[in-house]
Amino acid sequence: MSLLNITKSNTTSLIKSSSRIILPKCFQLGNSLSLKTPLALQINNFSSTSLSKASTYDYSKHSNETNQLLGYNKVAQLKDSDNKNTLEFVKKAWKEYINGGGFDTLNFKNLEIVEEESNHPGKVTMKFVVQKEQTNRHGGLHGGFISSLIDVVGSLSVTSFGEKYSKHVSADINVSFMRGAKVGDEIFVEARCEKLGRSLAFTVVELYNGKTKNIIAEGRHTKFIK
Repeated sequence: MSLLNITKSNTTSLIKSSSRIILPKCFQLGNSLSLKTPLALQINNFSSTSLSKASTYDYSKHSNETNQLLGYNKVAQLKDSDNKNTLEFVKKAWKEYINGGGFDTLNFKNLEIVEEESNHPGKVTMKFVVQKEQTNRHGGLHGGFISSLIDVVGSLSVTSFGEKYSKHVSADINVSFMRGAKVGDEIFVEARCEKLGRSLAFTVVELYNGKTKNIIAEGRHTKFIK
């Protein structure tokens, strides 16, 4: 869609199609949009500069109105709701994970839920003690195992919102490795679902040493909700 063709009739569809819209700052939105349209709500954030200096404006982050259109305000709504059964649902879901007979069953038998940190929708904390089979040839916690932890615990933080959000697949994952861990170290894995849209959930996961509190790795995991 050409920027010069933005009109009142297609503003809403444009916002719904993308949460990140790039507009030249010199483009005078006020001349073509009614003050009552969603896109016009942020007109004052743009100023006149040369065309070479385009502005990337993140509507999903800065506009409550656009968050509602995109469905990104669900996390706050669900966290505010009274959900006394969150922990029980997380425990039930985790039992299904480890009893499925697949990868989770083989690799996460010693992973435990930290109950006092996993009783609110959108947040799950787990812990484990590093075993020999979870290390690489140098004796450190394996990077592949860390990535798998970010996947599975991040997934569980989405599932914690309830049955409606229990079926999902990975769309994207990235990991930053900061420190190592060795056999016998107690490691905590804290996952938070930061955004929950109509079809995507965005999680942030941290691994840290239980004794030193040093961050070992941090990951971001995006889930497609079926």
